[in-house]
Amino acid sequence: MSRSRFVENVEYSIQELDYSKWPTVYLEKHNKTFENRKKAVELYLDNEVTLEEIKNLTGVSRKELRKFVKKCLERDNEGSLWGFRALLGYKRTGETYLRISETDGFGKSKLTGAFKKLLEQYPNIEVMIKNYILNRRKRAAVDKFIRVKDLRDDKFLKLCRAEGIQLNEYPFNTKDKGLRSLYRYVEQLINENITEASSRFGDEVQRRLQDLDGETSPKWDVRNLGIPYYITRVDYNISFTKISENFRHLVKKYVKRSV
Repeated sequence: MSRSRFVENVEYSIQELDYSKWPTVYLEKHNKTFENRKKAVELYLDNEVTLEEIKNLTGVSRKELRKFVKKCLERDNEGSLWGFRALLGYKRTGETYLRISETDGFGKSKLTGAFKKLLEQYPNIEVMIKNYILNRRKRAAVDKFIRVKDLRDDKFLKLCRAEGIQLNEYPFNTKDKGLRSLYRYVEQLINENITEASSRFGDEVQRRLQDLDGETSPKWDVRNLGIPYYITRVDYNISFTKISENFRHLVKKYVKRSV
């Protein structure tokens, strides 16, 4: 199989094949083996020298090179290409053993770079998610408790298609079609907008949240917040010492059960 046919055998976007955009691998010390593999893959993708020349320059044989390129072009659990991360001697695609550069821009939020990039490239998708999670548009009461999974199936993926995202692109090329990343984003969104997000649980919850003084009190049992039983059945015996922390904890459990 020719070099171009080998790469084109699976559909990739032009951006994905731009190895300068792949996550940077940080090594504690210079690793000649890794550098040679990396250089070989770069030369292969540039398609400007022969395979024999690549072998002479890097010591990587034709058979090894195709194996390395194939590994680099495999996708991780979030649908992103492994890139040069796959070239480390102790690296197995499918598990993470190394530290890479911050590519998601969310710091500790654990949101994937692919998901953040999606929101940046298609702002209408982010607006839609915020509208549904923070109830910024009036909808039927039953709609206020839309599950994250239903949000993905009924709104998120449909809007992605409407925005022109192809089936071989993120989030469609991931096993869960972006569900875990969407869940993390929803959780973060609620935690950062407690007051606004509380409208999902009804006016009574909003009123009680505004009345709470943060002091430990038996009357501030979660059952007194007026949250429907099907949401609080696991959390009914929680008392609120610090309302902000405990409400976040409740929200986290609610969102998890909504997936």
